[in-house]
Amino acid sequence: MPSERHIVLFHGTTDAFLHGILDEGLVPNPEHRPSHLGKDGGANHLMSSLDGVYMASTRETSEWHARSAAAKFGGEPIMFVLRVPLDLLVPDEDEVNSMLNWPIYQALGYDDMEDYEGLPFEDRAPWTFEVAMKAGSTLLGGGAAPDDVARLAGYLDAMIAPVCGKDWNRDPDYFHPEAQAGWNCPNWMVELDRTEAGRAIYRENMDSLCRLLAGMDPDDYPCGLDACRGRVVEPIQIDGPDHRVVVVGYGPLDDPLGYLRRTEAIDGSEIVHPCEAVGRFLSAAAF
Repeated sequence: MPSERHIVLFHGTTDAFLHGILDEGLVPNPEHRPSHLGKDGGANHLMSSLDGVYMASTRETSEWHARSAAAKFGGEPIMFVLRVPLDLLVPDEDEVNSMLNWPIYQALGYDDMEDYEGLPFEDRAPWTFEVAMKAGSTLLGGGAAPDDVARLAGYLDAMIAPVCGKDWNRDPDYFHPEAQAGWNCPNWMVELDRTEAGRAIYRENMDSLCRLLAGMDPDDYPCGLDACRGRVVEPIQIDGPDHRVVVVGYGPLDDPLGYLRRTEAIDGSEIVHPCEAVGRFLSAAAF
């Protein structure tokens, strides 16, 4: 049998939680996450995080989250290095949002996301479940199982149909990711964010849609291997021999293996290095 494919990822947090993490593992806890604020203090996420332990392939991203956690909860920023089986990695919802833009645009009849105003109104397809099916087929690829395409289309339609009013049914601004200034998302998501019921619809269906994409090859992420983000939805034990996610180490930001060094955990399996910097980091850490 071929070896299981893994990816090496980083998770940033604060040592204020370290005793609890060592006792219970990395456990999904929304109350322990820093608020979703951009680096300039402005909001850059439409909704709150979904369930899971979030991690990233770049140290810079995890360092920012670690510093944000320390600023909010106290303590010093720390980082965990994890070996994660690809089939357990659920893509970050922000990554999936970016991946959805072009398939939706194609399904609506647009040839170019940058020049959508040139398409005559009568040639713009209204939103329907069939449009969702076309978008799902494009996103998953031609070899996808029909049941998976239908499931993805169902989640997508459940989010868009409730806010698809007659005044904008064929308005590209409701599907274009840069239509709403200050938000990196199309207006149908902004509409969902206006009410608690809309946010609940988004969370339930986006969570299910992302889980359907678990195990996706990092090369298929919008930024590829150099910057993929995701989450693991089950607790991660620090000393869990039967747990498939292995904590390679943890430590301060300048030495992520300073308190624990298990570089042998990356031996004997195929490691998908997220980027050259991670490869160099692992090579240096082994000595």
